[in-house]
Amino acid sequence: MEQTDCRESAQGWRVFRGLRRRWLGRSAAIAIGAVVAAAALPGCVAHSNADKARLAGGTPTVEPMAPTDWPARSTDVLPDLVDSIPSVFTITVQWRPESEDEGAAEAPAKVVAEESGSTSEFKTERIPLVRVLDAGIYGQGVFLHLKRIQTPPDEKPSLENVGERFRFVSYPPGAPPLAYRPPRRTRGGREGAHMLRPDPWSVLRTGVLMRLYEPEGQVRPRGLVVHICSYGGFKFEEPIVAGLLEQGWAVLRVASPNLQPRRLTRLTIKSEDDIAPAARRAAKVVDERLSEHAYAVESALDYLKEHRPGIPQTPLVLAGYSAGSLVTPAVAARLERPIDAAVLVCGGANVLDIAQRSELTNGGLEVNWGEGRGGPADIKRLNEAYLEASKLDPYSTARFLRWVPVLQVHAAQDGIVPASSGDLLYEQLGKPERRTFWFLGHKGAFWLLPTQAGAITEWIDQTVPAGAKTPDA
Repeated sequence: MEQTDCRESAQGWRVFRGLRRRWLGRSAAIAIGAVVAAAALPGCVAHSNADKARLAGGTPTVEPMAPTDWPARSTDVLPDLVDSIPSVFTITVQWRPESEDEGAAEAPAKVVAEESGSTSEFKTERIPLVRVLDAGIYGQGVFLHLKRIQTPPDEKPSLENVGERFRFVSYPPGAPPLAYRPPRRTRGGREGAHMLRPDPWSVLRTGVLMRLYEPEGQVRPRGLVVHICSYGGFKFEEPIVAGLLEQGWAVLRVASPNLQPRRLTRLTIKSEDDIAPAARRAAKVVDERLSEHAYAVESALDYLKEHRPGIPQTPLVLAGYSAGSLVTPAVAARLERPIDAAVLVCGGANVLDIAQRSELTNGGLEVNWGEGRGGPADIKRLNEAYLEASKLDPYSTARFLRWVPVLQVHAAQDGIVPASSGDLLYEQLGKPERRTFWFLGHKGAFWLLPTQAGAITEWIDQTVPAGAKTPDA
């Protein structure tokens, strides 16, 4: 049964006007306004209830994934890496002193690597950048609790730049956290030997960044929401996080998965025999990418349980947005513990198919069909072989949310995460509750997402038992 909900249309226009002032020029605002009007006036957003049979008959036991289903991580190199992490990360700044000539301009400053030595013509200063409050091995990688030292004086407080900072990084076998020191020439003119050493800076350059927000005015939060961000920006999701904090939830904000990795994977299919190997290779790449966020959330919850017992992890809610929704089922599979509710916004199933049909990116997966190949039958066989090989694609891991209350926010005209992939995820989840933007694509749905903040936070509030709330005093 579908219901049309226009209660928040006025709020939507207020949000749009605010966005226009902040981010848009006048002509762009008019164009976007026309899209918003077309979406908001005729039908707004339609809400469909969950299939009645979805949660009927109790909650059956879901067989956990085998350890071998998860991409392996190298952990034997982690102790040396943790020992090498300094208490404060610094950068070295060199600049040329101001000329004695009157009116001469001072040369601009430049940041140089730690290994670079200063010369007589430069002055050198070491500037503290990040303080490491704690570092250790949690789960499959290194987990750091960080505090930024340098803060721009004109930076306005917002959820974009506040909250406790964490970072997690893990390493596949064969990719240990070691780096080569650049060769240097000695006085005799010979190059110095390469030196292999632990590279603590890799922890700050790579991995998954997380922030923890706690509600104000409460001795103990109501529970924890793991919020996995979209790739397009946090500004559209910020009203939802703010609403959850007002309701008394603690929120662990997790950075979005990287949709465009540095290395492109090319799958060349010239004959029928190439389809299965290409599918297995694509599945390996996708599973590797999805596993990193699952490992990151696992390590964060382990760390908080040990160091922040005042933040309850029951009830626990997972919320994924766009690219974040693609990894949310894998997170549920990794935790192997009860999830009280989940929200999936503009997500889908079959990441390989999404990557090939997305209007935004191929996700680092490029399929090159040989002459006479690449027709509908070939594409169907490739997708079927991929779904059979992948262990962490939402198509497979949706079963871990099959018996959990789920709210799916869907854009019927989505071309970035194709709408049909969202329908496939809907089927794999057992047809949960769904709010559908009938006349909008992916970007339009996120433009109007702030208007859905009240509906989403209210759904979480009503879905999670009220008895889980903790009094303020």
